[in-house]
Amino acid sequence: MSQTRKFEQFELPQLLKDITVVLKTASKESDVLSTSIPSEFLESQPLLIAQSFIQYLNENEEFSLTSVNERLDQAFYTSVYQLYHDIRLSAFIQLNQLPIGSEKYVLVDKFYKFATEFILRESFRLAADLHEFNTRPTDESEFESLISEDFVKISTTYTLANNEAYFTYTSGNIPLFTSLTQRSSLDERNITLAPELHLTTVLPHTVAPTATISQNLDSVCPLPARILSQQQQQQQMSIQPTFPNTGSLQPYPMSDILDRFLHPNWYSLPASKWLANSDLQSFAPCVDDQIAVVTSEDKARLWFETVGYGKLFSISKELETNIDDNDLVADDGDAGDSAMDVDEQQLVLDDIQFSEEESKPTKGSINLANLFEWDPANTLTLAELEIFEKGEEEEYINSLISKLAYLKSMRKPKVPATEEEVQIYHKINFLLKEIILNSNEVPTLQVSKNLPILQTNYNGVLPAPNHVSLKKKSKASRR
Repeated sequence: MSQTRKFEQFELPQLLKDITVVLKTASKESDVLSTSIPSEFLESQPLLIAQSFIQYLNENEEFSLTSVNERLDQAFYTSVYQLYHDIRLSAFIQLNQLPIGSEKYVLVDKFYKFATEFILRESFRLAADLHEFNTRPTDESEFESLISEDFVKISTTYTLANNEAYFTYTSGNIPLFTSLTQRSSLDERNITLAPELHLTTVLPHTVAPTATISQNLDSVCPLPARILSQQQQQQQMSIQPTFPNTGSLQPYPMSDILDRFLHPNWYSLPASKWLANSDLQSFAPCVDDQIAVVTSEDKARLWFETVGYGKLFSISKELETNIDDNDLVADDGDAGDSAMDVDEQQLVLDDIQFSEEESKPTKGSINLANLFEWDPANTLTLAELEIFEKGEEEEYINSLISKLAYLKSMRKPKVPATEEEVQIYHKINFLLKEIILNSNEVPTLQVSKNLPILQTNYNGVLPAPNHVSLKKKSKASRR
């Protein structure tokens, strides 16, 4: 027996034994391995397992049952695909019996993902060890072909579905989103929603095709994004000879986050900033005309040529008219000086007599200026003056504040303030102002010079970005 055959007979049972220990430990909470499955059912195509299982149930009323745990204890499995087939079938049966998003539902889906990726990782490790064990180039053995076929069959069909979320529209046509539903890729049930609810698909967001898959949505890209590019596959071929050549499939750049929507929480939005204001720095926006086609100087020159010249001409004409009028008034004044001297004494006497008559008080007359400026809240009663003389103004103001709070508590929330509350409020403001003005002390309060910038208020969704196609315009030549 050759060294390769000895290695194969030893390594495959040991691999299944190690996988059995890990899977039994990981399935204690989900109980996927204890699920009853038909003992005679086997589908060679992984994507048709669910469809073939439903058809098998419709065609067979009675059949024997088993479980993955029983088959692991009996060392039933002779290939990694058989183990993956039964785990996928058990998870499919469990998920379709549980409500979407429940705790047990999430545990079953996580175990299915873990078990599949663990089987792929161990199969790849076994194939790599077998490749290193063969020191001489030989033809691929039957065992190597079986491992390679099972690995390709599982890896090329294993996908993690994009997540989903519910949303509804408010009265302002603004969508409101729920949390992720955590729906599994094995769950093929149709969801019946209420008329006001809608379903949207949540996609992972990657900036570039070579960027790492985003993990903030607890999901990964679908199948096309998981296939390596041709350059990456050429680098992997030296250590992964069993991986198929799929260089024609390129990673698909995921440019959307939500189907028909983009949520601001998952988008790079500019954060609010604070501007520092000081004596030498202003928070007012500045204008840079260095790269402008029409600068502010050009605008000012255009305004002056079209409007400014006309205004300047009218102003200068008015000044000339006023100068001519002043000259005429000066000439008339010299001629009438003599007449002014004659009647000057009589005019002064008349003015004095008129002022005396005007100053006499008349009954019932009111000064309208004083009436307009008068405010009953700006007056102090004799009792309040005595309180200020005794130095008890602080206790008096506290009593007014307590009375105002009591009146406010006795009033219903939607009822406006009463006239008494308004009077007490103005009285408190007036007394506090008088205390501050008579204290001869300027309060040393430093007003904050930081002013926020008001940015665009996003209502919950953003417009979807334009899809950029990465397909080459020229067709690749075939050799």
